[in-house]
Amino acid sequence: MINGIVLAIVENLACGLLCIATTLYYYAMFKEFGCGHWLSARPILYVITHQLVVLLMVLFPVTAFHGASSLKHILAWHAALLQFGGSFTFEVCRKLDPTAHVALGTYLIAYGKFKTFLMILFAVVVGAWASYVMAVEIIMWPFLGFLLLSVLVLFAKQRAPGTPLAVGETAPKGHKTVELICTLITLLTMYIVPIKIWSGVPKTAMRTF
Repeated sequence: MINGIVLAIVENLACGLLCIATTLYYYAMFKEFGCGHWLSARPILYVITHQLVVLLMVLFPVTAFHGASSLKHILAWHAALLQFGGSFTFEVCRKLDPTAHVALGTYLIAYGKFKTFLMILFAVVVGAWASYVMAVEIIMWPFLGFLLLSVLVLFAKQRAPGTPLAVGETAPKGHKTVELICTLITLLTMYIVPIKIWSGVPKTAMRTF
């Protein structure tokens, strides 16, 4: 809170307010918004409420380094959306182990393969749109497309969610490959601006409508 007040005075008001908002949101997440058990029983609400903070985490340093006027730039908001999509995808895809205990209540166990795929598809579409506006689709789309294909192949071969391993049976590892792809995508979304520059695309290049 004190940091936010100082930043509002030293830097700009938007920077300070975003710092305070990020801090308060993290505290609310730490307290599970005062309804942890209720949220745990509704995984889709859980993932959304715990990923929205990513938007604040991106916009806060943007205002710190580029001023409050940067919030008027469509590039800042789509950079935040791209990071949100990557983080959302990773959160879901890191919990695709079909042998996970039912008590863990993973997205796969709670919603099944089809609805879990729709959650991943939603995050991928958000990321694909944001990367298109940012003019980095040539970098992001192949990875996002490969992720969707990998998830489809995984779910086609995967056992029913919540099925325990038989004695002596080898644990499946296909979900680890998907998790690795998501990790790479998340890293790309985090460093997309320098990667964009290194690739020769102007930093401020974007689609306009």
